[in-house]
Amino acid sequence: FGNTPSIVTLTTSNQGSWTTVFTINTQMYATKTATVIGNTSNETYNKYFFITQRIKSLTPTIGSVGALVEIVSDGYYASEQVTILFGTFPGKVAQQTTNANGWCIATFTVTTQPYGTKTVKANGLTSWLKSQVYYYIQPKIAVLSPEAGTVGITVTVECTGFGSDEQISVDFGATISITMATTSSEGTFATSFVVDEQPTGEQNVVASGLLSGQTHTRIFNIKPGISIVSPSSGMVGTLVEVEGKGYWANEFIQVDFGKTLNATTVKTNIKGGFATSFTIDTQSFGITTIIATGLQSTLTDDDIFTIRGHILNMTPTKGSVGSIISINGDGYGNNEWIRFYLNEQLLEDKIFTSESGTFASTYIINTQPFGTKIVRVYGSSTAEITTAPFTIQANVAHVLP
Repeated sequence: FGNTPSIVTLTTSNQGSWTTVFTINTQMYATKTATVIGNTSNETYNKYFFITQRIKSLTPTIGSVGALVEIVSDGYYASEQVTILFGTFPGKVAQQTTNANGWCIATFTVTTQPYGTKTVKANGLTSWLKSQVYYYIQPKIAVLSPEAGTVGITVTVECTGFGSDEQISVDFGATISITMATTSSEGTFATSFVVDEQPTGEQNVVASGLLSGQTHTRIFNIKPGISIVSPSSGMVGTLVEVEGKGYWANEFIQVDFGKTLNATTVKTNIKGGFATSFTIDTQSFGITTIIATGLQSTLTDDDIFTIRGHILNMTPTKGSVGSIISINGDGYGNNEWIRFYLNEQLLEDKIFTSESGTFASTYIINTQPFGTKIVRVYGSSTAEITTAPFTIQANVAHVLP
C-alpha cells in the first residue's frame, strides 16, 4: 500500500477468493496505489486510494486558559511547515515541520479568550491543505491569593475563561456575592474581598458568570485568629479585651495569659467568633503571650501583651527631710535589681524583685530643697522606669539651745 510493502499477507480460499482489512498507515498527502500480488500465480491487481490531511488527535479537548495542548497531524506534504491557529488569537500558536510521511506533532498553550468552543486549525504552508477540530475553554479561578488566612485578611481573585464583558458574582462560604466584577472582552477579571466572619475550615470561593452561567470553584481555608487585644500593654491590674474569629461555632475558648492557665473562658458565636476580657494578674515585666484555644477543635492562636512596671503604693507622698517612705510595686523583671531615685539622687540600690516582678522597700528622704520631687524606680536589667511625685516640706531640724 503506497510506500509500504506487504501491509498485509493472507491465504486465499480453495476458490481463489479472499477478504482482508488493513489500517491506513502514516503516509503523505497523495493518491496511493493498493497492489494485490499473488505469490504463486504472480497475478497482480491495482486499486487507488487518496490520503487526505487531518488532525489525528488533540489532547485534551477541553480545559482552561493556560492549559498545554498536544496536536498530532498527518496526511500533509513531506517536510512542509504546518501552522497551528487557535480561536480568535491573531497569529499562530505553534508551527512544526512534517516528516517524510507528512506527520508532525506540536504543543501550544491555550491563549486568553472567552469561554466556549474554539476552532483549532492546522494549515500546511506549502500544500495549502487545511484541517480543523474543536477545543472547549472552561472558566477558571487562575489566582486565589492567599489560599488560607484569618478573618479580616484581603484575598485576591483573578479569573479567565468567562463570557466577554459580563458581570461576575463571587461567593465566599455562606456569604453570597461578597464581591462583584465585570470581565474584559477576553473574559478575564481581577477583584478582591475581605474574609468575613465565618467558622474555621475550608470555604468555597465560587465565581459565577451572570450571563454565561459558567462557574468555577476553589477552596480558601479560614484559620483561627486573635483579632483584637486592647490595650496591647499596661500594668498589673489592667483590664484587657480580647476578640477572636475563625474557631468552631458554639465551642468554648480557653484564654491563657503567660504563666496563668485559663485566665478566662468564653463560648464562640455561630460564626466562630468570640469576645471576652480578663485582668492582668501579677507577673513579671515584658512581652507575655495570650493564647486562645478551642476546647473542642483544639485550634489555637496567640498574640502578645507587654506588662509594664507600676508603683502600687507610696506612703506618705509628702514629708520633710529624714522621713521614712514605704514603697511597693510590680511589673518589673524576675529577680531584678532595682534602684530608687529622688530626682537625680540615688536613695536606695540594694533591692531585688520577686520571681513575679514585685518589690517592697523603704527609703529615707535625704537633704534636698523644698518642693515637689519625682521618685523614680529603675530596673537595672529591663531599664523599666516608673515614677511618682513626692513633696518635700520645710522642717525645723534642730533648736539650740
